[in-house]
Amino acid sequence: AKIFDCGVCHHVYEKGKKVEGATSEDRKCSECHYKDNDMSLASAYHNRCKGCHSEKKAGPVLCGECHKK
Repeated sequence: AKIFDCGVCHHVYEKGKKVEGATSEDRKCSECHYKDNDMSLASAYHNRCKGCHSEKKAGPVLCGECHKK
């Protein structure tokens, strides 16, 4: 399950709109996705990452695969 557009996950938004062709690969997800933001880091991981992993049948989807004890 290859992703050819890094901006799918490493996206950039300005004034509430996605900036096409821009990526945030050089930044940590937590710089934009923080607790008091519209999309917290946990929500981003659970919604975008886990959802895509389930859809593509690739990557971690079970709790223990990301949440190590």
